[in-house]
Amino acid sequence: MLNIINTLKGNSGEFMNNIKKIICPIKSEDLEKDRKKGKEAAKGKEKRERKEEEKEKGKNKGKKERNEKLKDIGNLTEIKDLKIGDIVHISGKVLTARDQAHQRIIEKGEPCELEGTAIFHAGPIIKRNNTSSQEKPDFDIIAIGPTTSMRMNPYESEVIKKGAKIIIGKGGMDDNVAKSLKEEGAVYLVAVGGCAALYVDSIKEIANVHWLDLGIPEAIWELEVDNFGPLIVAMDADGNNIFK
Repeated sequence: MLNIINTLKGNSGEFMNNIKKIICPIKSEDLEKDRKKGKEAAKGKEKRERKEEEKEKGKNKGKKERNEKLKDIGNLTEIKDLKIGDIVHISGKVLTARDQAHQRIIEKGEPCELEGTAIFHAGPIIKRNNTSSQEKPDFDIIAIGPTTSMRMNPYESEVIKKGAKIIIGKGGMDDNVAKSLKEEGAVYLVAVGGCAALYVDSIKEIANVHWLDLGIPEAIWELEVDNFGPLIVAMDADGNNIFK
């Protein structure tokens, strides 16, 4: 730009003559054609953008419908419809179980019904409100967040075969678990980090507790939840794995 300004200052007549030599006159019909092409291109772009928006709305609508379906944890058909990447909330019974509880389930059998339930790899923070051994224990749940799920790899396939249809945890799980999920029509959901307090708000009550001798974090807590989430489908019943 500086060179052009200097040229104009030095010899503007010669500069303009040179410009005229390299610019070709443009016919009016050519301008009209260009305008039409520009309008058509703009319409085409607008149409494509509208189509993409409608497509995206359709995807989101499908995900919303699947979220609603998961309010019935025991509905096997609807669980099988879930795909990796879906964001879901669930309602019903959720059991907490970490590695010690998983191991005891395999060795001694489950202390409660597992068929059609959701198992959460979590060690909740629990407050006991009464200490008398003669009173029925009264508990409040303070926070609950996911435990690294790979710790449950040695046991999870057997637990899934016992009827659990939803596994909730953190991180991925191995190929044996993926195979069991596919065979049994179950899914693995990832809990979102940093939502421990948020998840507590979805817990309506502590329905029961098993194996307190393992300690509060390792015991199995039966929780009644409503709209528990957000949870992300990481491994679905078709064998897909978001981590691969």
